[in-house]
Amino acid sequence: MDTLLFICLAFIGGKIGLKLKLPAGALIGAMLLVGAVKMLTEILEYFQPGDSLRFMVQMFLGAMIGLMFSKRIRALRVKELLMILVVGASSLVSSILFGWSFHSLFNQSLGTSIIAATPGGIAEMLTLADSVHADTQVVAFVHVMRFMILVLSLRLLIPYIKAKSGNHQLGEGS
Repeated sequence: MDTLLFICLAFIGGKIGLKLKLPAGALIGAMLLVGAVKMLTEILEYFQPGDSLRFMVQMFLGAMIGLMFSKRIRALRVKELLMILVVGASSLVSSILFGWSFHSLFNQSLGTSIIAATPGGIAEMLTLADSVHADTQVVAFVHVMRFMILVLSLRLLIPYIKAKSGNHQLGEGS
């Protein structure tokens, strides 16, 4: 019964998130409604999604990410691939440094702290946190806050950057 309630709340929250035009509305709306219900009531207090539900969510997430790839990726030049490696390596180093700081300041496990400090999608980082038994509540909270700060800031900054750079295709797959 809890699984059905969980799915219904997630669906309603996702619809509300889309209706409110939240960034990643379905994801954020579902997360906020399920989280609010769980925090403010005794509903779902002890609910833990089973392995089957986790598998399905991870499978669909993987499929959605897989659908984002196209033949255009195969056409990347060596210079672009090298820049991707530099971005990846610098993200790894900064994640470890910020994670270590987070671990020291807030007495969280090092694994939880590094995943919380790693730039990435909320769903992907929570999947990783869950798979290594990190504290998913901490990871979720840090990533939701990071996501909201970035989205709200970038919505204000992108038009300014576009105007200053003269690049009016910024953010349009240029």
